[in-house]
Amino acid sequence: MDDASILNELRSLVLSKTCIRSVTPADCKKIAVEISQTLHRTLSETTIKRIFGFAHSQHNFSKFTLAALAEYVDMHPGHTVYDGWQDIDSKASLITTNTINGIKSRSELPFKMTISRDFAASDLQQFQQSECSFTAFISPPAYGRSILMSHLAEQIRNQQLTGYHNTTLLFITARDLFEKTEQTIVFEERVKMLLGIHPNESLIQYADLNYEQSGKSLTIFIDGFCELELKSRFREQLIESIFGFVQDLGDSKSIRMVMSMRSHTWKRYAKVISQSTLLTQKWFCGTHYNPDTYSNVPCLNDQEIENIFLGIEDAQTLNKALRQEFRFPLNISLYHQILEEKSYLSEPPEITAAELTAQYVRNKIYRSNYYTEKIHFLRKIIHLTNFGKKGPCAPKEMLITDLSAFRNAYLELLSDGILSEDICESCASAKQTVCFSHAKVFDYFLQIELLISNEKGLTSPIDK
Repeated sequence: MDDASILNELRSLVLSKTCIRSVTPADCKKIAVEISQTLHRTLSETTIKRIFGFAHSQHNFSKFTLAALAEYVDMHPGHTVYDGWQDIDSKASLITTNTINGIKSRSELPFKMTISRDFAASDLQQFQQSECSFTAFISPPAYGRSILMSHLAEQIRNQQLTGYHNTTLLFITARDLFEKTEQTIVFEERVKMLLGIHPNESLIQYADLNYEQSGKSLTIFIDGFCELELKSRFREQLIESIFGFVQDLGDSKSIRMVMSMRSHTWKRYAKVISQSTLLTQKWFCGTHYNPDTYSNVPCLNDQEIENIFLGIEDAQTLNKALRQEFRFPLNISLYHQILEEKSYLSEPPEITAAELTAQYVRNKIYRSNYYTEKIHFLRKIIHLTNFGKKGPCAPKEMLITDLSAFRNAYLELLSDGILSEDICESCASAKQTVCFSHAKVFDYFLQIELLISNEKGLTSPIDK
Protein backbone atom coordinates (compact mmCIF):
# COMPACT_ATOMS: atom_id res chain seq x y z
CA MET A 1 0.00 0.00 0.00
CA ASP A 2 1.54 3.36 -1.00
CA ASP A 3 1.54 6.52 1.12
CA ALA A 4 -1.43 8.10 -0.71
CA SER A 5 -3.57 4.99 -0.19
CA ILE A 6 -2.60 4.81 3.48
CA LEU A 7 -3.48 8.49 3.96
CA ASN A 8 -6.88 8.08 2.27
CA GLU A 9 -7.65 5.07 4.45
CA LEU A 10 -6.60 6.91 7.58
CA ARG A 11 -8.81 9.90 6.72
CA SER A 12 -11.78 7.59 6.27
CA LEU A 13 -11.16 5.70 9.52
CA VAL A 14 -10.65 8.91 11.53
CA LEU A 15 -13.95 10.31 10.30
CA SER A 16 -15.66 7.02 11.04
CA LYS A 17 -14.29 6.89 14.58
CA THR A 18 -15.22 10.52 15.31
CA CYS A 19 -18.68 10.05 13.72
CA ILE A 20 -18.12 12.93 11.30
CA ARG A 21 -19.77 12.36 7.92
CA SER A 22 -18.54 15.48 6.12
CA VAL A 23 -15.51 17.15 7.65
CA THR A 24 -15.18 20.95 7.84
CA PRO A 25 -12.27 23.15 9.07
CA ALA A 26 -14.13 23.62 12.35
CA ASP A 27 -14.08 19.84 12.95
CA CYS A 28 -10.27 19.71 12.81
CA LYS A 29 -9.87 21.18 16.31
CA LYS A 30 -12.27 18.59 17.72
CA ILE A 31 -10.36 15.77 16.00
CA ALA A 32 -6.99 17.10 17.26
CA VAL A 33 -8.24 17.29 20.86
CA GLU A 34 -9.78 13.82 20.64
CA ILE A 35 -6.57 12.25 19.31
CA SER A 36 -4.41 14.04 21.88
CA GLN A 37 -6.63 12.93 24.78
CA THR A 38 -6.73 9.35 23.54
CA LEU A 39 -3.02 8.91 22.81
CA HIS A 40 -1.53 11.42 25.28
CA ARG A 41 0.46 12.60 22.28
CA THR A 42 -0.07 15.99 20.63
CA LEU A 43 -1.21 16.45 17.03
CA SER A 44 -1.97 20.10 16.36
CA GLU A 45 -5.13 21.46 14.79
CA THR A 46 -2.99 22.73 11.91
CA THR A 47 -1.66 19.22 11.28
CA ILE A 48 -5.21 17.84 11.13
CA LYS A 49 -6.19 20.62 8.71
CA ARG A 50 -3.25 19.62 6.51
CA ILE A 51 -4.38 15.99 6.67
CA PHE A 52 -7.83 16.90 5.34
CA GLY A 53 -6.59 19.46 2.82
CA PHE A 54 -7.71 22.62 4.63
CA ALA A 55 -4.13 23.92 5.04
CA HIS A 56 -1.22 23.98 2.63
CA SER A 57 1.43 21.29 3.12
CA GLN A 58 4.98 21.82 1.88
CA HIS A 59 6.23 18.38 2.96
CA ASN A 60 4.95 14.84 3.01
CA PHE A 61 3.44 13.88 6.34
CA SER A 62 5.91 12.59 8.89
CA LYS A 63 5.95 8.97 9.95
CA PHE A 64 5.13 10.07 13.49
CA THR A 65 1.94 11.79 12.32
CA LEU A 66 0.80 8.81 10.25
CA ALA A 67 1.67 6.37 13.03
CA ALA A 68 -0.31 8.41 15.57
CA LEU A 69 -3.36 8.45 13.31
CA ALA A 70 -3.02 4.72 12.74
CA GLU A 71 -2.77 4.07 16.47
CA TYR A 72 -5.83 6.24 17.10
CA VAL A 73 -8.01 4.26 14.71
CA ASP A 74 -6.55 0.91 15.85
CA MET A 75 -5.21 0.27 12.40
CA HIS A 76 -2.81 -2.71 12.26
CA PRO A 77 0.82 -1.49 12.37
CA GLY A 78 1.52 -3.44 9.20
CA HIS A 79 -0.77 -1.06 7.34
CA THR A 80 1.24 2.00 8.33
CA VAL A 81 4.48 3.43 7.05
CA TYR A 82 5.87 3.23 10.55
CA ASP A 83 8.40 0.61 9.61
CA GLY A 84 11.00 3.27 8.89
CA TRP A 85 13.12 2.32 11.91
CA GLN A 86 14.90 -0.28 9.76
CA ASP A 87 16.18 2.57 7.58
CA ILE A 88 17.21 4.51 10.67
CA ASP A 89 18.98 1.44 12.05
CA SER A 90 20.91 1.01 8.79
CA LYS A 91 21.96 4.68 8.67
CA ALA A 92 22.99 4.63 12.33
CA SER A 93 25.03 1.48 11.73
CA LEU A 94 26.86 3.06 8.79
CA ILE A 95 27.63 6.25 10.73
CA THR A 96 28.82 4.20 13.70
CA THR A 97 31.13 2.13 11.49
CA ASN A 98 32.65 5.28 10.00
CA THR A 99 33.21 6.80 13.45
CA ILE A 100 34.89 3.66 14.79
CA ASN A 101 37.10 3.38 11.70
CA GLY A 102 38.08 7.03 12.04
CA ILE A 103 39.12 6.53 15.66
CA LYS A 104 41.06 3.38 14.75
CA SER A 105 42.94 5.17 11.99
CA ARG A 106 43.93 8.02 14.33
CA SER A 107 44.91 5.81 17.25
CA GLU A 108 48.52 6.56 18.25
CA LEU A 109 48.88 2.96 19.42
CA PRO A 110 47.78 0.44 16.76
CA PHE A 111 44.17 -0.34 17.62
CA LYS A 112 44.77 -4.10 17.65
CA MET A 113 47.12 -3.52 20.61
CA THR A 114 44.50 -1.61 22.62
CA ILE A 115 42.14 -3.31 25.04
CA SER A 116 38.57 -2.93 26.24
CA ARG A 117 38.22 -1.86 29.84
CA ASP A 118 36.10 -3.86 32.24
CA PHE A 119 35.11 -0.90 34.41
CA ALA A 120 33.62 0.88 31.36
CA ALA A 121 31.57 -2.14 30.30
CA SER A 122 30.32 -2.58 33.86
CA ASP A 123 29.40 1.11 34.16
CA LEU A 124 27.57 1.05 30.84
CA GLN A 125 25.52 -1.99 31.88
CA GLN A 126 24.62 -0.39 35.22
CA PHE A 127 23.64 2.77 33.36
CA GLN A 128 21.31 0.79 31.09
CA GLN A 129 19.63 -0.82 34.10
CA SER A 130 19.17 2.52 35.88
CA GLU A 131 16.50 5.20 35.50
CA CYS A 132 19.13 7.61 34.16
CA SER A 133 19.10 8.89 30.59
CA PHE A 134 22.68 10.15 30.14
CA THR A 135 26.20 9.41 31.27
CA ALA A 136 29.70 10.54 30.33
CA PHE A 137 33.21 9.15 30.47
CA ILE A 138 35.19 12.05 31.90
CA SER A 139 38.95 12.39 32.35
CA PRO A 140 41.95 14.67 31.73
CA PRO A 141 43.56 14.38 28.28
CA ALA A 142 45.52 11.21 27.40
CA TYR A 143 43.32 8.68 29.21
CA GLY A 144 42.17 6.99 25.99
CA ARG A 145 38.47 7.86 26.08
CA SER A 146 37.97 7.60 22.29
CA ILE A 147 39.51 4.12 22.24
CA LEU A 148 37.39 3.20 25.27
CA MET A 149 34.22 4.35 23.48
CA SER A 150 35.16 2.43 20.33
CA HIS A 151 35.57 -0.82 22.23
CA LEU A 152 32.22 -0.29 23.96
CA ALA A 153 30.55 0.41 20.61
CA GLU A 154 31.95 -2.81 19.15
CA GLN A 155 30.82 -4.76 22.22
CA ILE A 156 27.29 -3.41 21.77
CA ARG A 157 27.30 -4.26 18.06
CA ASN A 158 28.55 -7.77 18.85
CA GLN A 159 25.86 -8.11 21.55
CA GLN A 160 28.43 -8.65 24.29
CA LEU A 161 26.90 -6.23 26.80
CA THR A 162 23.87 -7.06 28.92
CA GLY A 163 20.91 -4.79 28.24
CA TYR A 164 22.04 -3.68 24.77
CA HIS A 165 20.79 -6.61 22.70
CA ASN A 166 17.86 -4.59 21.38
CA THR A 167 19.20 -1.11 20.72
CA THR A 168 20.09 1.01 17.73
CA LEU A 169 23.57 2.45 18.27
CA LEU A 170 24.45 5.83 16.78
CA PHE A 171 28.12 6.69 17.40
CA ILE A 172 28.97 10.21 16.28
CA THR A 173 31.58 12.88 16.92
CA ALA A 174 30.78 16.41 18.02
CA ARG A 175 31.98 17.58 14.61
CA ASP A 176 29.11 15.63 12.99
CA LEU A 177 26.66 17.85 14.83
CA PHE A 178 27.50 21.21 13.34
CA GLU A 179 27.71 22.48 9.81
CA LYS A 180 30.43 24.71 8.41
CA THR A 181 27.91 27.50 8.03
CA GLU A 182 27.58 29.96 10.88
CA GLN A 183 24.25 28.95 12.32
CA THR A 184 22.72 27.88 15.60
CA ILE A 185 23.10 24.22 16.54
CA VAL A 186 19.99 22.31 17.66
CA PHE A 187 21.05 18.83 18.75
CA GLU A 188 17.76 17.11 17.96
CA GLU A 189 17.55 18.62 14.48
CA ARG A 190 21.09 17.52 13.63
CA VAL A 191 20.46 13.95 14.80
CA LYS A 192 17.23 13.77 12.78
CA MET A 193 19.11 14.97 9.72
CA LEU A 194 21.84 12.34 10.18
CA LEU A 195 19.24 9.57 10.55
CA GLY A 196 16.96 10.80 7.78
CA ILE A 197 14.02 11.51 10.10
CA HIS A 198 11.44 13.98 8.81
CA PRO A 199 12.12 17.53 10.12
CA ASN A 200 8.50 17.88 11.30
CA GLU A 201 8.83 14.81 13.47
CA SER A 202 9.74 14.73 17.15
CA LEU A 203 12.77 12.49 17.65
CA ILE A 204 11.67 11.67 21.20
CA GLN A 205 8.07 10.86 20.25
CA TYR A 206 9.23 8.84 17.26
CA ALA A 207 11.66 6.84 19.42
CA ASP A 208 9.00 6.42 22.15
CA LEU A 209 6.50 4.97 19.71
CA ASN A 210 9.08 2.62 18.24
CA TYR A 211 10.07 1.56 21.78
CA GLU A 212 6.44 0.86 22.65
CA GLN A 213 5.93 -1.25 19.54
CA SER A 214 9.25 -3.09 19.31
CA GLY A 215 11.04 -2.59 22.63
CA LYS A 216 14.01 -1.24 20.70
CA SER A 217 15.79 1.79 22.12
CA LEU A 218 18.23 4.31 20.65
CA THR A 219 21.68 4.69 22.22
CA ILE A 220 23.68 7.76 21.15
CA PHE A 221 27.47 7.87 21.70
CA ILE A 222 29.10 11.30 21.30
CA ASP A 223 32.88 11.70 21.19
CA GLY A 224 35.27 14.40 20.00
CA PHE A 225 34.23 17.47 22.00
CA CYS A 226 37.94 18.34 22.29
CA GLU A 227 38.00 19.03 18.54
CA LEU A 228 35.61 21.89 19.15
CA GLU A 229 38.25 23.80 21.11
CA LEU A 230 38.83 25.33 17.67
CA LYS A 231 35.14 26.26 17.51
CA SER A 232 34.42 27.33 21.07
CA ARG A 233 31.14 29.05 20.19
CA PHE A 234 29.85 25.89 18.53
CA ARG A 235 30.96 23.82 21.53
CA GLU A 236 29.01 25.96 23.97
CA GLN A 237 25.90 25.88 21.77
CA LEU A 238 26.15 22.14 21.24
CA ILE A 239 26.58 21.15 24.88
CA GLU A 240 23.78 23.46 26.01
CA SER A 241 21.54 22.00 23.29
CA ILE A 242 22.40 18.45 24.40
CA PHE A 243 21.49 19.18 28.02
CA GLY A 244 18.28 20.82 26.81
CA PHE A 245 17.46 17.66 24.88
CA VAL A 246 18.15 15.51 27.98
CA GLN A 247 15.68 17.63 29.94
CA ASP A 248 13.11 17.13 27.17
CA LEU A 249 13.58 13.36 27.48
CA GLY A 250 12.06 13.44 30.95
CA ASP A 251 11.25 9.87 31.97
CA SER A 252 11.51 8.46 28.46
CA LYS A 253 13.42 5.18 28.23
CA SER A 254 13.62 5.12 24.45
CA ILE A 255 16.80 7.22 24.15
CA ARG A 256 19.99 7.05 26.20
CA MET A 257 23.08 9.15 25.69
CA VAL A 258 26.75 8.42 26.38
CA MET A 259 29.34 11.20 26.03
CA SER A 260 33.12 11.45 26.25
CA MET A 261 34.51 14.68 27.66
CA ARG A 262 37.63 16.20 29.15
CA SER A 263 37.51 17.05 32.86
CA HIS A 264 37.97 20.79 32.40
CA THR A 265 35.11 20.87 29.87
CA TRP A 266 32.82 18.87 32.14
CA LYS A 267 33.70 21.13 35.06
CA ARG A 268 32.11 24.08 33.26
CA TYR A 269 28.76 22.29 33.14
CA ALA A 270 28.86 20.41 36.45
CA LYS A 271 27.24 23.38 38.18
CA VAL A 272 24.52 23.50 35.52
CA ILE A 273 23.74 19.86 36.25
CA SER A 274 23.84 20.32 40.04
CA GLN A 275 21.38 23.23 39.81
CA SER A 276 18.84 21.14 37.87
CA THR A 277 16.99 18.47 39.83
CA LEU A 278 16.04 16.66 36.62
CA LEU A 279 19.60 16.61 35.21
CA THR A 280 20.97 15.47 38.55
CA GLN A 281 18.48 12.61 38.70
CA LYS A 282 19.05 11.59 35.08
CA TRP A 283 22.87 11.62 35.19
CA PHE A 284 24.66 8.32 35.83
CA CYS A 285 28.00 9.55 37.18
CA GLY A 286 29.79 6.18 37.06
CA THR A 287 31.27 4.10 39.86
CA HIS A 288 34.66 5.88 39.78
CA TYR A 289 33.51 9.51 39.67
CA ASN A 290 35.62 11.87 41.77
CA PRO A 291 33.95 15.29 42.22
CA ASP A 292 37.27 16.87 43.18
CA THR A 293 39.02 15.94 39.93
CA TYR A 294 35.91 15.81 37.72
CA SER A 295 36.92 12.39 36.43
CA ASN A 296 35.42 8.90 36.36
CA VAL A 297 37.97 7.11 34.15
CA PRO A 298 40.59 5.40 36.35
CA CYS A 299 44.19 4.89 35.32
CA LEU A 300 45.15 1.55 33.83
CA ASN A 301 45.69 -1.15 36.45
CA ASP A 302 48.55 -3.68 36.49
CA GLN A 303 46.59 -6.37 34.68
CA GLU A 304 45.47 -4.00 31.93
CA ILE A 305 49.07 -2.86 31.43
CA GLU A 306 50.22 -6.48 31.20
CA ASN A 307 47.50 -7.28 28.64
CA ILE A 308 48.55 -4.37 26.42
CA PHE A 309 52.25 -5.21 26.59
CA LEU A 310 51.57 -8.77 25.52
CA GLY A 311 50.89 -7.30 22.07
CA ILE A 312 54.02 -5.12 21.90
CA GLU A 313 57.09 -6.81 20.44
CA ASP A 314 60.53 -5.98 21.85
CA ALA A 315 59.00 -4.52 25.00
CA GLN A 316 61.55 -4.36 27.80
CA THR A 317 60.97 -5.83 31.22
CA LEU A 318 59.12 -3.08 33.04
CA ASN A 319 60.66 -1.65 36.15
CA LYS A 320 58.39 -0.30 38.86
CA ALA A 321 59.00 3.37 38.05
CA LEU A 322 58.21 2.97 34.36
CA ARG A 323 55.15 0.87 35.11
CA GLN A 324 53.72 3.87 36.95
CA GLU A 325 54.08 5.90 33.74
CA PHE A 326 52.06 3.32 31.82
CA ARG A 327 49.01 3.86 33.98
CA PHE A 328 48.27 6.59 31.45
CA PRO A 329 47.41 5.08 28.02
CA LEU A 330 49.15 7.90 26.13
CA ASN A 331 52.53 6.88 27.56
CA ILE A 332 52.15 3.37 26.19
CA SER A 333 51.64 4.74 22.68
CA LEU A 334 54.70 6.99 23.12
CA TYR A 335 56.72 4.00 24.28
CA HIS A 336 55.63 2.02 21.20
CA GLN A 337 56.59 4.91 18.91
CA ILE A 338 60.09 5.10 20.41
CA LEU A 339 60.52 1.35 19.92
CA GLU A 340 59.45 1.72 16.30
CA GLU A 341 61.85 4.60 15.69
CA LYS A 342 64.74 2.63 17.22
CA SER A 343 63.88 -0.69 15.59
CA TYR A 344 67.23 -0.58 13.75
CA LEU A 345 69.05 -1.34 17.01
CA SER A 346 70.18 -4.91 17.60
CA GLU A 347 68.66 -4.95 21.08
CA PRO A 348 65.54 -3.21 22.43
CA PRO A 349 66.52 0.17 23.91
CA GLU A 350 66.24 1.02 27.59
CA ILE A 351 63.55 3.73 27.69
CA THR A 352 63.08 6.17 30.56
CA ALA A 353 60.17 8.27 31.76
CA ALA A 354 61.99 11.43 30.60
CA GLU A 355 62.16 10.03 27.06
CA LEU A 356 58.39 9.51 27.05
CA THR A 357 57.84 13.18 27.90
CA ALA A 358 60.36 14.26 25.26
CA GLN A 359 58.60 12.11 22.65
CA TYR A 360 55.26 13.70 23.55
CA VAL A 361 56.72 17.21 23.17
CA ARG A 362 58.25 16.29 19.82
CA ASN A 363 54.96 14.87 18.52
CA LYS A 364 52.60 17.53 19.78
CA ILE A 365 54.75 20.64 19.50
CA TYR A 366 58.00 20.45 17.53
CA ARG A 367 56.48 18.38 14.71
CA SER A 368 53.24 20.37 14.55
CA ASN A 369 52.00 23.49 12.81
CA TYR A 370 52.81 26.85 14.42
CA TYR A 371 55.46 25.22 16.61
CA THR A 372 57.40 28.49 17.01
CA GLU A 373 54.30 30.30 18.28
CA LYS A 374 53.38 27.37 20.54
CA ILE A 375 56.79 27.41 22.20
CA HIS A 376 56.40 31.17 22.68
CA PHE A 377 53.08 30.59 24.49
CA LEU A 378 54.45 27.84 26.72
CA ARG A 379 57.54 29.83 27.66
CA LYS A 380 55.44 32.88 28.49
CA ILE A 381 53.16 30.83 30.76
CA ILE A 382 56.22 29.51 32.59
CA HIS A 383 57.30 33.09 33.26
CA LEU A 384 53.79 34.16 34.31
CA THR A 385 53.77 31.36 36.90
CA ASN A 386 56.98 32.86 38.31
CA PHE A 387 58.84 29.72 37.25
CA GLY A 388 56.40 27.38 38.93
CA LYS A 389 56.02 29.22 42.23
CA LYS A 390 52.38 29.95 41.38
CA GLY A 391 51.65 26.46 40.06
CA PRO A 392 51.13 25.42 36.42
CA CYS A 393 48.51 28.10 35.61
CA ALA A 394 48.59 31.72 34.44
CA PRO A 395 45.82 34.34 34.19
CA LYS A 396 44.36 34.30 30.70
CA GLU A 397 44.09 38.09 30.72
CA MET A 398 47.91 38.26 30.77
CA LEU A 399 48.00 36.40 27.44
CA ILE A 400 45.44 38.52 25.59
CA THR A 401 48.00 40.26 23.35
CA ASP A 402 49.53 36.93 22.35
CA LEU A 403 46.12 35.33 21.84
CA SER A 404 45.13 37.89 19.24
CA ALA A 405 48.44 37.51 17.39
CA PHE A 406 48.78 33.70 17.54
CA ARG A 407 45.19 32.49 17.90
CA ASN A 408 45.54 29.33 15.78
CA ALA A 409 48.59 28.16 17.73
CA TYR A 410 46.80 28.69 21.02
CA LEU A 411 43.66 26.86 19.89
CA GLU A 412 45.72 23.87 18.74
CA LEU A 413 47.40 23.74 22.15
CA LEU A 414 43.93 23.52 23.69
CA SER A 415 42.64 21.00 21.15
CA ASP A 416 45.66 18.73 21.57
CA GLY A 417 45.27 18.75 25.35
CA ILE A 418 48.61 20.45 26.06
CA LEU A 419 46.89 23.43 27.64
CA SER A 420 43.45 23.80 29.20
CA GLU A 421 41.35 26.74 30.29
CA ASP A 422 39.93 26.77 33.79
CA ILE A 423 38.24 29.06 36.29
CA CYS A 424 40.23 30.03 39.36
CA GLU A 425 37.83 29.07 42.17
CA SER A 426 39.95 30.79 44.81
CA CYS A 427 39.66 34.15 42.99
CA ALA A 428 36.82 36.41 44.08
CA SER A 429 36.34 37.54 40.49
CA ALA A 430 36.41 33.94 39.14
CA LYS A 431 39.23 34.74 36.73
CA GLN A 432 39.90 32.45 33.80
CA THR A 433 43.29 30.77 33.79
CA VAL A 434 45.39 28.86 31.26
CA CYS A 435 47.06 25.72 32.64
CA PHE A 436 49.44 23.01 31.54
CA SER A 437 47.37 19.82 31.34
CA HIS A 438 50.32 17.53 32.15
CA ALA A 439 52.67 18.17 35.07
CA LYS A 440 55.59 16.52 33.26
CA VAL A 441 55.21 18.81 30.24
CA PHE A 442 55.17 21.78 32.60
CA ASP A 443 58.37 20.49 34.25
CA TYR A 444 59.95 19.96 30.82
CA PHE A 445 59.52 23.60 29.78
CA LEU A 446 60.30 24.84 33.28
CA GLN A 447 63.70 23.14 33.13
CA ILE A 448 64.36 24.71 29.72
CA GLU A 449 63.60 28.20 31.03
CA LEU A 450 65.79 27.65 34.09
CA LEU A 451 68.68 26.61 31.87
CA ILE A 452 68.20 29.63 29.60
CA SER A 453 68.14 31.95 32.63
CA ASN A 454 71.33 30.43 34.04
CA GLU A 455 73.10 30.63 30.68
CA LYS A 456 72.34 34.34 30.55
CA GLY A 457 74.06 34.70 33.90
CA LEU A 458 70.89 35.54 35.70
CA THR A 459 70.13 34.53 39.26
CA SER A 460 68.03 31.39 39.26
CA PRO A 461 64.40 32.45 39.62
CA ILE A 462 63.89 29.61 42.08
CA ASP A 463 66.35 31.31 44.45
CA LYS A 464 64.58 34.65 44.40
